[in-house]
Amino acid sequence: MGSSNCDTCAYNVYDEEDACYYCEVNMDEDDMVRMMEGHYRNCPYYRNGDEYAMVRKQIESILGVSRQGGEGDGRNQDRR
Repeated sequence: MGSSNCDTCAYNVYDEEDACYYCEVNMDEDDMVRMMEGHYRNCPYYRNGDEYAMVRKQIESILGVSRQGGEGDGRNQDRR
C-alpha cells in the first residue's frame, strides 16, 4: 500500500468483535483496486492520528520564536 504507516493513521480503527484493525476510509472500488495494486506511493487518504502533533508543532513554534528573541534577555546590557 505504499510507505504510509497505517498504525498512525486516524482511519485505522480497532474492532473489538474481530480483535483487529480496519481502515475506515469510505473509498470506491476503483480506488481500492489502485491501492491494492500499488499505484499510489503513499496512501492518499492518510491522516495523522497523532492527537498531539498540532500541540507539539505549536510548542516548537513558540520556543523557536522565544529563542530567536535573545536581545531583550539582559545578558548584554553591560556592553559599551
